[in-house]
Amino acid sequence: MNSASFDPALIRFRPLALADLPLLHRWLNEPAVARWYGTGPDYATVEKKYAPRIAGETPTAPFLMLYGNQPIGYIQTYRIADYPAYARSIGAADDTGAWGIDMLIGEEARRGRGLGAAALRAFTQEVVFAQLGATACLIDPHPENAVAIRAYQRAGYRFVRAIAADDSGEPVWLMRLAREAH
Repeated sequence: MNSASFDPALIRFRPLALADLPLLHRWLNEPAVARWYGTGPDYATVEKKYAPRIAGETPTAPFLMLYGNQPIGYIQTYRIADYPAYARSIGAADDTGAWGIDMLIGEEARRGRGLGAAALRAFTQEVVFAQLGATACLIDPHPENAVAIRAYQRAGYRFVRAIAADDSGEPVWLMRLAREAH
């Protein structure tokens, strides 16, 4: 599948459910995903991390990405201000309308075909800007993740700066899309 052979109108999102955790566990253990998300977690770790998100006990809203009715990946969003340490680390502590996004294409056959850019564009517009009222969206790929960076650029995100945004001190590229730019 290349970008000319899929229909972006078939991309949709639904809240992640407990029944989806085995699938998410499989995806997080795929070598191409684990390279950027850390070593593949065991199932209990996945359940401990994502079940509270599903239950609405954390500020992170988890979603399954679908192409038609087929699950293809995971995407989540969160208001940056709900994570003050992270907001400070990326220089967005005063940007109360900024929301963050993290995503992965879990199905190997769907990676590298342009679907990620289309899914990010749709999620940003349909969920984060339209439903949540964000003024800007931020995403922070590892600078060596060239495939993700190109997809995010195709979705309209622009490089802001390189930062060390997590506890490990690993660098990330902070990328931003303003509401008025979409």
